[in-house]
Amino acid sequence: AGYRGFGSMIESDIEVAMRIAIERFDIDPKRVACVGASYGGYSALMLAIRNPKNCSAVVSLAGVTDLPLLFSESAFSESHLNFLYETVGDPKRNLKPLLDRSPVFAAEKINVPVFIAHGTLDEVVPIEHSRRLAMRLKQLKKPHYFQSVESEGHSFDKINTYSRVYGQIALFLDESLNGRDFKKPQSTTPIVIDIPRE
Repeated sequence: AGYRGFGSMIESDIEVAMRIAIERFDIDPKRVACVGASYGGYSALMLAIRNPKNCSAVVSLAGVTDLPLLFSESAFSESHLNFLYETVGDPKRNLKPLLDRSPVFAAEKINVPVFIAHGTLDEVVPIEHSRRLAMRLKQLKKPHYFQSVESEGHSFDKINTYSRVYGQIALFLDESLNGRDFKKPQSTTPIVIDIPRE
């Protein structure tokens, strides 16, 4: 389902799994968050767009938000670009489906709080993806929080980053899923969860 299935077939599979889990384990669908990193961040956003009844909050870490933008990264090798053409699609030949499956171009359909964090040194999914989404959500006056994480790449390697960002996520999810008013966490939010050091 992965080939040319970004934002469509892959998410359909996830939605089926979510539905089965909600029914089998008696989960309140109003207290389900969609959380992911990289493609998972993209997928979390698309799930909120496609199926808002089963997603009450979104966390996107280094997530793709603009599929055509993926092809503009000059650091990618020819083989990597060919891989993108094969798996995502070709924006030169078929741009509209990529735009339709890009969260930044469907942000008006996001009606739940969104937490976005992205490393400033990310060379896999440039931080521009998150900046564009945050700007669009701000224009639409949608509840969201965006943090650019200094000196981190596509994944967060520093323990202080883990402590801070995941502490903020814990607060964000607590507020978003437990009926509290969403408040933007501060960059100095104290550690609220323990991160293994080994």
